[in-house]
This record gives sequence, C-alpha cells and structure tokens, in this order.
Amino acid sequence: MSNVNAVNSREWSGRGGFPPGRRERVRAATEAEILATARELLVTGGHELLTLREIGRRMGMTASALYRYVDGHAALLDRLTASFFDELVHELLAAVPAPATPGPAPIETVRDDLMTASRAFRRWSTTHPHEFRLMFGHHQHVTAECRLAHEAGERFGMVFVGLFVRVFAGPLPAGDGTLFSPLPAPLAEMFARGWIRLLGLVLVEVADEYDHDYLTLDPEHVFEVEMAGCADAIVETLRSALPPAGAH
Repeated sequence: MSNVNAVNSREWSGRGGFPPGRRERVRAATEAEILATARELLVTGGHELLTLREIGRRMGMTASALYRYVDGHAALLDRLTASFFDELVHELLAAVPAPATPGPAPIETVRDDLMTASRAFRRWSTTHPHEFRLMFGHHQHVTAECRLAHEAGERFGMVFVGLFVRVFAGPLPAGDGTLFSPLPAPLAEMFARGWIRLLGLVLVEVADEYDHDYLTLDPEHVFEVEMAGCADAIVETLRSALPPAGAH
C-alpha cells in the first residue's frame, strides 16, 4: 500500500513507458484511500478506533473486502507506520538540503545541520502527535513481520547518521548492519546519547499535548538549550575523532 503517485510512477517505468492500466489505477487509489482513512481514524479517534471494520465502514466496504488490499490489522499498522516515517524523512531532507560541493563538511556545518534536522523532527512530531505516538509509543504492534516499518525507521535514522559521517574525508569501514555501526565507537555512543535526548525532549512535549500541566517551562526554550548543549558535545567528540590536519 503506498502513495498513488509513487505506485503510478513505478508502474509507468516498469511497463516499457506505458501508463498503468485501469485495474492498477483503481487498486492504487483504493490502497491510498485505506491509508488516508486509517490516518484520519488515528488522528480523530486514537489507536483504539483504528480497526479494519471501521475503515471498511467509512469506505463503504466490508472488512473482508479490505483483505484484498492489506493482510490484516498488523500489516495495516506496518504500512501506516512506514508511511509516517517516510513523510518525516521527506521533511528532514527538505530542511537540510544536500551539500552543494563534494568533500567532507566542516564540523560547524554539521553542527548547524544537526540542529536544523532536530528542529524539523520536533516540528513534525508536535504537529502530528498521534502519528508520532504510533511510531514511537505503540511498540506492541511492531513485530518481526513489520518489515516496512523497520525499513522506514532505518531510513529515518540514517538521515541523522549521514550528517555525522559527512565530516570524514574517506569511506568508513563497513558496519554490522545496525543503525550505529557506520560510526566509530566514540561517535556511536554520542549518536545514541544525542538521539535519546532528542527523542526524550519531544516525547515530553508530545505528552504535554494531553496533560498541559506536565511541562511548566517553555518547551521551545528547553529544546533549544538542551539540543545546543548536545550539539556542542557532538562537535567536541567529532574534533577528537578526526585525524589532525595534514595527517595521513
């Protein structure tokens, strides 16, 4: 299940330049409507209202008919969560454009880009609290079979990893397949600490959407102070991890 335009693009290029047939267009449109309806239910009624029966009722379909498009409730959550991660990745990449020139980036540029990406993450998350809670709060639905959500989550994480590794002149050693593996040990630890701080700050702020007495300080001020301190620590760690100028 995916965005209609994305499906159409794949079908177009995969059939020798011919546009998709009517059946493919109808299926893509139905899949997109299922995702849109599921998201509306999540936002307006919460996770508990997000059932195939209710989606089918709102779309004028039976729950059994939905199984032609999605393999059950867990598969629906998998696809929905993946779509949210991909939307968030799009926001982050729009906020931090690719460098105009090749080569390693200055540490100060990496610091600024990490702050920009962190702000974009906070902005998207606080304006989409229900989506954020599904992605980062409802872990009981994420199983080993939730391949799409896991893969999309890794793409999200690699946006931040990519900002770290831009300071290195050459390729890093191949990792072991985990999120932090492309980073040298000191940076892997700093990455994990920075991520915990970023996620924790946003979790507290999103929680405050439901309990306005939970956070008594200005959340934006707290975020800026905490993340600036984190970014400064990252800069110091990067400086110590990089070889001295002129070293080979």
